[in-house]
Amino acid sequence: METRFLETFVAVAERGSVAAAARAQGLTATSVTQRLQALEDELSIELVTRIGREMKITPVGDRLLEQVRRILDDVRALKADASASVSDALVGTLRIGAISTALTGLLPDVIGRWATEHPALDLKISPGSSAQLHEGLMDGQYDAVISAAPPFTLPKTVQARLLRVEPLICLFPGHLAGESSDTEGAIRRILATERFIRYDALSWGGRLCDAYLRDKRIPTRELCSLDALEAIALLVERGAGATLVPDWAPPWPDVPSCRKIRVADPAYARRIVLTHPVKTRYGHIIEALMRALAPGTIFTRPGPQDS
Repeated sequence: METRFLETFVAVAERGSVAAAARAQGLTATSVTQRLQALEDELSIELVTRIGREMKITPVGDRLLEQVRRILDDVRALKADASASVSDALVGTLRIGAISTALTGLLPDVIGRWATEHPALDLKISPGSSAQLHEGLMDGQYDAVISAAPPFTLPKTVQARLLRVEPLICLFPGHLAGESSDTEGAIRRILATERFIRYDALSWGGRLCDAYLRDKRIPTRELCSLDALEAIALLVERGAGATLVPDWAPPWPDVPSCRKIRVADPAYARRIVLTHPVKTRYGHIIEALMRALAPGTIFTRPGPQDS
């Protein structure tokens, strides 16, 4: 029995369709279907059924799913343990979930170096919001996630380790630069008078922005709400309005005319953390990842200038 067939079964079960599983595994839909059929033939059972465009796991498939996950986890752990005992080379598979700014600003350099330094290490990286990634970590879908620090106390079974601190900034069009200084009063004037582009309050970073506005009692005239920091910056660059966002890790989009004022109070800063289970058989790989993601090491294109 090939473990890659088991991986495909788990992918279909988690994503609910052949097309989504194919995208996640970098396969064609035909290959996913063939793998499922081969696994079902080998086990002499039906694991999934097709309902329209969706794939629904059968009762027997549902009963086997957790066992299959444990088998795959044991195989990955075996490879990791073998690599740790033989040399400094990293071997095995590490499943990482990451928010978009970590995918563009923190991980590319590490992935590039490790592709050469650790060719036997397979990094499976998935995007998502902080809330989605935390849920996936708790469900066992990831070995580690890079996200905003959660707005609640983590269970004792997981550990969050600080990667970088991102103060909030008021981002505004350059033609307002002459009116600003690095003060709370300037932030208030800009956000209260310009159309406001809100960083989605459902995101963990967006909650910090909303908390600042609420605590400082700053009125706003909302233009729109987005959970996409680069899109927000581009709207400000086009003169659509002003915003309040975390000062995320470069690269930024090309926004040469934008200016920013930092919020001085660190209580509103977004903290980017690497979170993983306390008990993990991939500890040496996660430690290596933590060292590689040391704050301040990756700066490609700077963000807008301070006012």
